Amino acid sequence: LADPEVERGSDVVFGLDVTQDRDAWLSVVWWRPDGSAQVMLTSEYPVPAHEAVAECGRLVEEWGGRVACSPQWDEEFDRADVPHEKLTSADFTVACGALADAVKAGTVRHGNQAALNRAVKASKWRNAGTGGERALQLRDAPAVGPLASVARALALLNTQPNYDITDSIG
Repeated sequence: LADPEVERGSDVVFGLDVTQDRDAWLSVVWWRPDGSAQVMLTSEYPVPAHEAVAECGRLVEEWGGRVACSPQWDEEFDRADVPHEKLTSADFTVACGALADAVKAGTVRHGNQAALNRAVKASKWRNAGTGGERALQLRDAPAVGPLASVARALALLNTQPNYDITDSIG
């Protein structure tokens, strides 16, 4: 599913995850012309948590889009006037399931970045409901931050219309 050479698409969405170590991981996702989602980290390294909102603002100003984040960041994003959407714990559980489904279906591609690859290898699942739901284990798992940011961004991307290949045909 790796495709690091893909051209950046339009209508991007960003995801933010802050680990217990206070590292902020940022990812960017967009629809590809083939209908798959492309996911990448914005950097191979995290930014300090206290710089996360400013970095998100810079990215949104440069690329457009919105940021998917947990509700605890809502006020900071509002003060900085950065477009964002809050994802609750329940939303995150759905996002994790959607990410797992997309990987299994082969409808998500990634930038083959070392930090994201390490996060995939480090990931563990936890039960998150009585109906078989599961989510990424985040507690005591700071290495999973890059993947959690991707799950958040992909959840927000899934609220946007998918690219229609016929749009480019005419």
